[in-house]
Formats: sequence, C-alpha cells, structure tokens
Amino acid sequence: MRTMKFRAWDNYNKKMCFGYDYAIPFEGGTVINHQSGIDFAYQLIPMQFTGILDKNNKEIYEGDILENTKYGGIFEIVWGVKNESYAGWTIKWLKKYDENECIDYDLLYSKNYENCEIAGNIYENPELTQEGK
Repeated sequence: MRTMKFRAWDNYNKKMCFGYDYAIPFEGGTVINHQSGIDFAYQLIPMQFTGILDKNNKEIYEGDILENTKYGGIFEIVWGVKNESYAGWTIKWLKKYDENECIDYDLLYSKNYENCEIAGNIYENPELTQEGK
C-alpha cells in the first residue's frame, strides 16, 4: 500500500506548500493549519503523491512535469479516467519523443517513469507546459 501524501499550491502567495504548512479541503469540511497564514482554503490547489519516485528518487506528485532522459519527451502527471473501468495516474504529453510511437497511457504500469526526472511543475514552471518547449 502506498503512502498518502499531499502538497498544495498556494495561489495567493504563489508558493508550493508541503506537510502541515497548508490546508486540504475535503467533502464535508476543511482541515486548516492556522500557522500557515493562508486565510482561505479555496486559494489552495491540492496535489496528491503518486506513490512513484523519479530516477533521482524524488517524489512525483500530480501536476509535476517530467522529462524522459532516455528517449526524450516531456509530460505532465494527471489523474485520468480512461474509460468506465479504469482511472489512475496518467501522462499528458506536452512534447512527444516520436509522434508515430504508441505510448502507454498508464503511468504506474507502463514504467514510463523509470527513465524520467522531474523538470518542474505546472504552477512554478508554466513555461514547460507550452507546446514544443
């Protein structure tokens, strides 16, 4: 069983928060750490840990942008629903290494992450999400 961890993008202060530095809204209420200085939970965008480490043993979170250092290509980590029988951590290609190559959609089972390293994330590095960057 994987560890359930979260981080959050503080949209007000424009910084990434980890651990008890932030709040996570959930159905039926909100958990807030008042030491965080964040007044409103709606300013936080929670992102879940995928349970996967990149090739440098860094934790991969939803919203991270990874680069495949073996084959090339850049992709974002997203939670996706492929069909009514499958939902999971998937990859959203920002730049494919081969437009003709059939790429496995499922991050966990494809092992696409074994040759990948975190290049940034969609909030701190929005320039990486632009086509062709």
